[in-house]
Amino acid sequence: MRATRPEFEVAPSFGSRITWFSLLIGLARSYRIMIAYGPVPVAADAPLLDRIPLVRILNPRLQPRWDAEDEAPLPHVFFDRHDSSLSPLCACGSCRPGTG
Repeated sequence: MRATRPEFEVAPSFGSRITWFSLLIGLARSYRIMIAYGPVPVAADAPLLDRIPLVRILNPRLQPRWDAEDEAPLPHVFFDRHDSSLSPLCACGSCRPGTG
């Protein structure tokens, strides 16, 4: 990560897990993100999270669309029941949009 994205800040790590934080600038706004890689605590219904990067948008927080008719309230995420606005993005590469 340091070679390709030196602006990413590395958090203190424990064991074989590493976490980075950064500001990504999009077309309309900036996003503060977190990327963690390595063994992470996962829910029983999301077992792949220990083998793929865990990507969260920290700011602005995700906003579920509970009234969406044709898609999930937060498409292409692993829904976090404790705080849906911090649901990790699906980064597995094998999911189709809306199924993550």
